[in-house]
Amino acid sequence: MASSFSLAIVLSSFVVAAQAQQKTPATVKRDLVYASVSGKKLKLDLHLPATTATDRKPPLYVWIHGGAWREGSRTNPRPANLTSHRFAVASISYRFTEDAIFPAQIHDCKAAIRWLRANANRHGYRADWIAVGGGSAGGHLAMLLGTSGGVAELEGTVGGNLEHSSRVQAVIDYFGPSDFELRGKTQPDRAYTDKSGSFALLGGRSGKVPLKMERFASPATYVSPDDPPLLIFHGTADKVVLPDQSEHIARRYQASGLTAQLVMVEGAGHGDKAFFQGKNFETALRFLQSHGPDQDTNKSDAAKKPVLVAAHRGGYAHDKRNKAPENSIANLKLAISKGYDVYETDIQRTSDGVFVIMHDATIERETNGQGAVSQMTLAELKRLRKRYRDGSVSDESIATLEELLTAGKQRILFKPDLKPGVIDHFTELAALVDRLKMNDQVFLRTGFKDADRIASCFDDGCPRVEIMFKTNNVAQVKAVIDRFKPATIQINLAKGESISERKQEAIRHATSRGVMVETHVYRDSAQWQQLQELGVRMFHTTEPDRVLEFLRKRSATAP
Repeated sequence: MASSFSLAIVLSSFVVAAQAQQKTPATVKRDLVYASVSGKKLKLDLHLPATTATDRKPPLYVWIHGGAWREGSRTNPRPANLTSHRFAVASISYRFTEDAIFPAQIHDCKAAIRWLRANANRHGYRADWIAVGGGSAGGHLAMLLGTSGGVAELEGTVGGNLEHSSRVQAVIDYFGPSDFELRGKTQPDRAYTDKSGSFALLGGRSGKVPLKMERFASPATYVSPDDPPLLIFHGTADKVVLPDQSEHIARRYQASGLTAQLVMVEGAGHGDKAFFQGKNFETALRFLQSHGPDQDTNKSDAAKKPVLVAAHRGGYAHDKRNKAPENSIANLKLAISKGYDVYETDIQRTSDGVFVIMHDATIERETNGQGAVSQMTLAELKRLRKRYRDGSVSDESIATLEELLTAGKQRILFKPDLKPGVIDHFTELAALVDRLKMNDQVFLRTGFKDADRIASCFDDGCPRVEIMFKTNNVAQVKAVIDRFKPATIQINLAKGESISERKQEAIRHATSRGVMVETHVYRDSAQWQQLQELGVRMFHTTEPDRVLEFLRKRSATAP
């Protein structure tokens, strides 16, 4: 179900009755060998809750320890007390960087998951639902387990058991790095020196790490609409891994319509005990219980997966009471208050090189002035006033794109449409989005015909911002995904057009590649349901209120 943008998607208010339980003794099976690599035995410890003959098998939580990928121990895992709340806990070891660099570590973790599934009956826990958590380096590996399901290069063959899945069903990350490319920009003193274990992990030499390796090892690279729910803890005083790492992947999750909750622990540094005690432990327990194996049985897969509502021109066409002019800050605030997920708008460029939000090339319809946007300066445009839907004049001035994005930062996603001529200035536009640090909140929409020009810009070093290409068939979808690896893609659906087999094939291909699909939806709610069941996760609409109500009802009544 759609919801307004925030760094945390609020979880259900599941009551943790288990908080009052007394701790029960657990059985610990130590030094279980899950794989051997080059003569080195990889081991795990298994903590099993006390059971009776009538108890159901417990779900499994896998813990991955930290230590900068070069040290640390699986002994005494942080979440061992989860056994008091009817969870089995496996604590795993993995190869350190002195033995092998990435991707050896994620290969080991996936091998452990496969082994745990293969041996579930033998040891007495459930294999159909596995959650994973980790701190620092372990948090990185836990997130990567969650986002890289189906990525062959990260699967590996360590330990065998390849007939079993290495996918996990929920992830808890404690202050782990999510994007090494971002870390190189905001924390270069650690990213490119031995202060951080990631330098050795990624094969760094002479103060440099290959960009390809940074992206290859980053959980954020692989976020896709089929990823499991994610809970993140990070301290506001963390200087080892900056909070922007957690904020970054939370936004990536939101952009893909996924469940993510970010808990910022005030004053906590890297690895503080506070993360695993009191209300933070209770939050983690609620997360596991609310997403556990028995919680999803009463909802259909199609209805429970969220769909983002993209309001055409911010829902202006549906504003019949003149509450806000089209393409304005007031209109943005109205869209946010209504709970729309995505604000669609349009970009024009002034004669003095400023991007403004305006649908038409001329200003007559939207303002009390006359003339072409491209032939007027920003100062000239700022003297004008925006019109309401009925044509009357408001007090609202023309907004620049920067003003609009800043007003909605971390509150709503943006989908600006590149009007004719703007593509000629794409480098400036990309630089603006990058300077505002909104690469994960802004999807610049343009036609498939512009792919070559944008690729050339990226090749020449302009910031790599998110592009939503408008496509018509599976060939275009494949070309865009192979070339740009986008988070989203639009598959065009005209008003009155049925969902042909060709369009269905395009949707299926995009979703199978982990890309969020957007289509336009019109008045046919039966088609909305069909699109949702096909895997479309963003509806572009001129009637966002009606679509929101449909999604809410569908979620509430799902069988």
